[in-house]
Amino acid sequence: MKKTFKIQLATLAMILFSTAIWAQGHFNVSMDIKNMHYWRGLRVSDGFVTAPMVGYYNQGFAVFAWGGLSVDGQYKEVSQIVSYTTGNFNITLLDIFNFTGAPDADYFNFKADETNHITDLSIAYDFTDDIPLRLMFASVIYGNDRDSNGDNRYSSYLEATLPFVRETYVVSPYAAVGFALNSADDNSLYGANAFDLVNIGLRVSRPVTLGSYTLPVTGTVGFNPSLKQASVEIALSLF
Repeated sequence: MKKTFKIQLATLAMILFSTAIWAQGHFNVSMDIKNMHYWRGLRVSDGFVTAPMVGYYNQGFAVFAWGGLSVDGQYKEVSQIVSYTTGNFNITLLDIFNFTGAPDADYFNFKADETNHITDLSIAYDFTDDIPLRLMFASVIYGNDRDSNGDNRYSSYLEATLPFVRETYVVSPYAAVGFALNSADDNSLYGANAFDLVNIGLRVSRPVTLGSYTLPVTGTVGFNPSLKQASVEIALSLF
């Protein structure tokens, strides 16, 4: 009960904080379509996915909701994100509520041994143009990421990306390791071992012109050596 109360109190504080400054920023609505949903080396959904987003932005601060729904209805997710960027530094709190296969899952259930939520905290830093390197570290700090003893594994993810621009293309090779800070089962959310290479690949982004419209497109080729999987994701931003 104490943990649940603390999480609810923190959520309320974030809502109040964002409400207090809403008039100084702006809102935005967007929609992506994807042939699948690939996230941190994981095939979250193999089917065609719609991904709407509603958000508020103000001078580096952002709070938004992201939804994922496969066309066949098999994959269902609602994620809340609070993010702050200053200079080259970013910190993001991500709350994933994936109720795939659990249509009756209680969104407001934050009990550690029952919740469908995964709460993830990440930090990222972009180096200068002379060193086109981005480092990102994330760790699951609460929720549905438990080992066989019911303890939080604190599954963590460390990714290095080397983005560079070629004409209208942004090309970003990347590699990431996944590991558990605490796991009785010697595995993590991202891989079959307690420490392993879990995501290596290439992201390519470019604008595509369709008549009078210009739409951003991103293609990702990703491999998870730990799970012995390969994936190709194409995402199109409609607006």
